Amino acid sequence: MSNTDILHNLRDNHSYSYTKGYMLDGEDSYDKSFLRYIGSHTVSEMISDNLLVFPDSFMLGNSSGQVVDYIEPEDEYEPATIYTNNYLGFIGKGDTELHIRSRFGNAVNDYFIHYMLMRISGLATFDMPTGYTDEADNIYNLLLYFFPQMLISALSSGLIKTYVDHKYNDSHVRGKIDVERHIRVNEPFTGKAAYNVREFSYDNNVTELVRHTIEYMRTLYIGRKILDSSQLIRRAVSCIIENTKSYRKGDLQRMIDANTKLIIHPLYHKYRKLQKLCLAILRHKKVNYAESKEKIHGLLFDGAWLWEEYISRVLGGEFSHLTIENSRERLFHELSGVDFQHIVPDYLNREKHAIADAKYIPLDLCYRQLNADKAGDIYYKTIMYMYRYNSKEGYLIYPAGKELRRNTLEIISTQGILSLIGLPVDMEGDFEEYCRKMNAAEKEMVSACFIRQ
Repeated sequence: MSNTDILHNLRDNHSYSYTKGYMLDGEDSYDKSFLRYIGSHTVSEMISDNLLVFPDSFMLGNSSGQVVDYIEPEDEYEPATIYTNNYLGFIGKGDTELHIRSRFGNAVNDYFIHYMLMRISGLATFDMPTGYTDEADNIYNLLLYFFPQMLISALSSGLIKTYVDHKYNDSHVRGKIDVERHIRVNEPFTGKAAYNVREFSYDNNVTELVRHTIEYMRTLYIGRKILDSSQLIRRAVSCIIENTKSYRKGDLQRMIDANTKLIIHPLYHKYRKLQKLCLAILRHKKVNYAESKEKIHGLLFDGAWLWEEYISRVLGGEFSHLTIENSRERLFHELSGVDFQHIVPDYLNREKHAIADAKYIPLDLCYRQLNADKAGDIYYKTIMYMYRYNSKEGYLIYPAGKELRRNTLEIISTQGILSLIGLPVDMEGDFEEYCRKMNAAEKEMVSACFIRQ
């Protein structure tokens, strides 16, 4: 991105040392004030018009962690330290940006993140051409994967209709005469009158912004794939195109400027996030828009959330994917008839009484050395789920290195088995080869590991 100082392509859950304005292991300069700011504010506190965050629970203020922890030394000649957390994506202010990749993927590209986002977007990943490699290495293209769900969600509220000023010149006067324009275009008088009308219209600044985003996405291979990924998104795109007859390619900057004030009408609140996404996509098309310099901008998502969503697609129909929003499961039943204590295992197979949880941690490296708190989060919850559903089968699925891993742990003095399954994600080659290898690894994992009887 032109005129932008990218601090560094960091990896999540790592520490980095900086001294005298430079990284110890490289030549990347960094902006202390920017790091101080994002290191002292939670994600919830930084959510602004120009920062997109996923999952949606972040929007409710449910993220109390920082993107990074920034430890500044008292002596300017001593190294400062940044600790990255579970957040992936990019975040910036003005001309400074911080890019954070997954620690489990390749250190020099974003294939792992792109691949997971493609899977949760419903895209076929086995027919990516070699030429797509460059697009898959562009962190800004991560924004594109969220467009279908945002557009469909917004249209579920109905196509947005707002007041628009229209200029007419005909004999059916319905508004205020524009005297200056009338004299200019209707001399000599031909029976027509130039007038202006403020009308309710589907062809407005918001739908025009969405149309410009669609047209930009059509210039990219992955953009075309996304827009053609399902019948539902194809219908949504057609709806926007059919209702934006006044679209002109040269109006792009004007539409960006017109949308810097986001929708506040409660009926169309879902369009607000769509507006933010469209502005972010077009901004990183190297288009500048008002108020961008001093506000925090970017795209952040929780690596654990992305991994959980991705694994739900890998497991397919084998397990139901439970979430806080869709689960009514309870742990306890009182004699009075009341069920209470909400519980949410990630994945549940009721027929085979099997439980699975997604873990975005390198379990193969640490599963024997967990302290009590970590063991509670990783092992004990899953075992509790197994007990609740009379299950002898529990699975913990985590990202591994270059090969499929399975460690089988017997729960002492019981018939319970806890299997640690590592799906390989660090594949070599260009993006086409990466997709092919990941597809094969997924099939191997499901066929080899699910479900033991």
